[in-house]
Amino acid sequence: MELVNNYSIIIPAKSQVQQSYGPFYSNQDTYHEIKVGSESTFTGSYTFAGVQAEKITVNPACNIAGFGVFSRGFCREVEIHQDNNIVGPYSFQYCSYLNRVQVHQNVRISGNHAFSGCGMRELHLGKGIKLYGTGTFYGCDRIEHLEIPDNAFFDSIFTFAKCVNLKSVRFGNNVVLYGHSIFSSCKSLEAVYFGDNVSIYGEDNFNGCPNLRIIEHGSNFLNEDKTLRIFEKPYKRTRFEEIPEDAECSIRMEPFDKDSAVVQTICGHYFNEECLSEWLDNRTTCPVCRKKLKRE
Repeated sequence: MELVNNYSIIIPAKSQVQQSYGPFYSNQDTYHEIKVGSESTFTGSYTFAGVQAEKITVNPACNIAGFGVFSRGFCREVEIHQDNNIVGPYSFQYCSYLNRVQVHQNVRISGNHAFSGCGMRELHLGKGIKLYGTGTFYGCDRIEHLEIPDNAFFDSIFTFAKCVNLKSVRFGNNVVLYGHSIFSSCKSLEAVYFGDNVSIYGEDNFNGCPNLRIIEHGSNFLNEDKTLRIFEKPYKRTRFEEIPEDAECSIRMEPFDKDSAVVQTICGHYFNEECLSEWLDNRTTCPVCRKKLKRE
């Protein structure tokens, strides 16, 4: 490791950092950046814990295996480049001053509570991210909106549990979730949007989300979680460009236009969302084919 003129800590590529409680542990100096060179490995514990740095950058193909390597730091931003492997527990835990975390594509995070208790408002996850273990982002209570990228894979528990200000989650395509309690106790969660080819296994993934009212999903949606099925809407929002040219709302008996909020039922019929919502306030079946759309 070296200290350069702009007061940054530079770790050269392919470094093997084995030291625990290293020279920067809880150092009171403030650094511009900690930059980890590609293909580096950390096996020591709490090496940079408590350090004050504006930004931490982890370049591609690193392996962070030690306990709490960057935990309890006073950094503002973390950027983790592609193909990194974060195995060590508590790697960035309790970095309460964080504003932004950017995780690039094909990153694997399996260390328990890797980012739990962090303070970021912005969390950007890259395509193909893989999340294992317990409580990866547990209790990150400043996140309000979350996007799960295409090809993400979860095999975890309590991943985003107790993110108490989280209001909406939007899933990309080809996402698989295993585990349980992934979004449990997110008491402000109001809306979840699933893309195409999303599969959800396990149970209690949305338990303790009393304000969850909007659930929409794309094609080939597989849901094995009973706690989500309770809330699931029997229709999905559809873009104007995707509906047939001669389609019209079968309740209002008027054609759609570009400003229409169009929904398609699970039986394949199109309606203005407002019309169908009002219909289902007092009925349980499709206005066209009488297929049962919700429980009485």
